[in-house]
This record gives sequence, C-alpha cells and structure tokens, in this order.
Amino acid sequence: MPEMMHRTQREIRTDEPSVAAEALSVTHVTHGLTVEATGEGFVFEERVRGTALLSLESTRCTGALSGAVEPGRAMMIVWVKAGSAQVDDNPVQIGRPVLYRQDPQRFRWVDFQHDVLRIDRSIVEQVAAERGDWAPGPLEFRPRHVPEGRRSPPGGSWSGRSRRRSCRVRQTCRSSGSGSSPGSRPAAC
Repeated sequence: MPEMMHRTQREIRTDEPSVAAEALSVTHVTHGLTVEATGEGFVFEERVRGTALLSLESTRCTGALSGAVEPGRAMMIVWVKAGSAQVDDNPVQIGRPVLYRQDPQRFRWVDFQHDVLRIDRSIVEQVAAERGDWAPGPLEFRPRHVPEGRRSPPGGSWSGRSRRRSCRVRQTCRSSGSGSSPGSRPAAC
C-alpha cells in the first residue's frame, strides 16, 4: 500500500501537560508551544485517524494551550465545539469552521473541545484546478472574491439581497411614520 494511503490511528489520554505538549508536537507543526493546567484535574485527550491525504483529529483539554501552528503540506479546518479559542488574537466562534492559512498562526485554546480536518494541499489544488479549468498551483482564499467570468446568483449576492431588503423595510417604516423620530437622519440604502 502506498505510504500516502497508509491508515493511522493514534489515541492519547493524559493528565500531564508535558505529555500533552509532546503529543501535540507529533500531530501539529508548532512553535513556542505551552501547555498549562487551568485548574485542578488537567486532562488532555486526542484521537487522530486517517491517512497522509486526509485525517480527522478530535481533541479535548481542560487546560490552556498556546503557541503558533503551521499547517505544513495540509489544509487545516478547525471547528471549536466547546471552550474558548483565539487564532491570531481573534476569537473563534463555537461551531464555526476556521481555515488556517499556510503560514504560522498564533493560537490560544482554553478548556476546549475541537475537531481538525486535514486535507493534503496538493490534492485540493489539483481538484480545484480540474474543476476551475486552470493549472494546479497555490490557492488563495478570499471570502468576498467573485471569480472572473462568473456572475452573481439571480438577485445578487446574499449580502446584497440582505442590504436591499433591510432598506425596503426601513423605507416602509419611514413612510408609515414608525421607526423614526423627529429630527432623525434617514438611513442610507
């Protein structure tokens, strides 16, 4: 079986921060990693399953982990399921996926539970190139970019439709006399 397709499974449960730090250094490329207990009863649990092409990691920790993480050859998508988390000093919402960029990113996870999906970057680039009809190469994610030659969906983008609806609601409120006070400035649409 080719090395890329070799399935791995690793599980660890520890109450020692140093063992947790060692386990994280096997799973992630980290820099300046610190693992600290936040109270009594430190517990770190990590389960990793998959191949070099695709893997899923589930982690739970009753402590604080911080440092910088580097995705390496993979694209990493993280879902925080409980606790608090920050990436580059920005809070991460529970249940909202975060795509890590390719260069190192600072993180801080406290009393958390999260899942990490890793997909080999070259596979994603190859599939994107086949679907997008361009040469394989590094991908750049820009959330509000509309590709050339592509048109917005009927009615425009979701944000544009939402803006137009809120303007109609405000205009209806102003014309009926509700929602505005004397001397108030009309909302810009």
